[in-house]
Amino acid sequence: MARIRYLKPSFFKDEDIKELPFKARLWYQGMWCLADREGRLEDRPEWLKIEILPYDKVNPEEMLSLLTKNKKNGRRPFILRYENNGEKYIQILQWHKHQKPHHTEKESVIPPPTSEQMELNGEITVNPPLDTYGEGKGNGEGKWNGKISFKEDIYIVVLDFWNSIEERGLARKHELKGEIGKDIKKAIDKLLEKKESIETIKQAIENYFKILSDEKYFFKYVWRLDQFLRQKNAYWVFKQDFDILHNNYLNKKPKESKWF
Repeated sequence: MARIRYLKPSFFKDEDIKELPFKARLWYQGMWCLADREGRLEDRPEWLKIEILPYDKVNPEEMLSLLTKNKKNGRRPFILRYENNGEKYIQILQWHKHQKPHHTEKESVIPPPTSEQMELNGEITVNPPLDTYGEGKGNGEGKWNGKISFKEDIYIVVLDFWNSIEERGLARKHELKGEIGKDIKKAIDKLLEKKESIETIKQAIENYFKILSDEKYFFKYVWRLDQFLRQKNAYWVFKQDFDILHNNYLNKKPKESKWF
């Protein structure tokens, strides 16, 4: 499916973006259009230059450097450059704050940065407490203090995936607000502590909705997202291979009685 990108209006008013030169701002916006659904793309400066600013004289390495080491006024960087098996990639930071990819868009084929790769010159740590963005806000506001929290992005990824599945039966959509929002975050934290991956969580959710919405399966129990992730008979069951779930939940016709 063709990639379609719609940036939130708040993207253009971001307090950090205004510190960038005009061409760097345009370059950054262009990268959002080229990135995959997880905010990743290949780190090929000359290719990026041709795709984003083909008619302007700009140094692509200078543009990427501005986005990687944006320390002016102590503010956060915008991208992370990293390698995997000798290939170079870019991760756009704060991706899910401004972007909600369509659920039919192809999964990312670019490997995510590892926790070791997040330790950039000792300045960036992965999954720090959610209040590391100045003033204890944890939402990207305030001045950058040398740490980037990806937990908020993870919450949004899981929630958006749950909300994006159309064949959902009676299962509700949620927001990360109120008590349910807090419970969703706690449930995700517990799974992350157990080293469960985001892809496994998404697969379990997809399997659950497949079973829930299809009449050929007898299982029709409806959970909230936090309940699904927390209960042993929910997430831990539906993370199994779908063929196993298919056999377990398929409506089986009773055998015909035989009269002798």
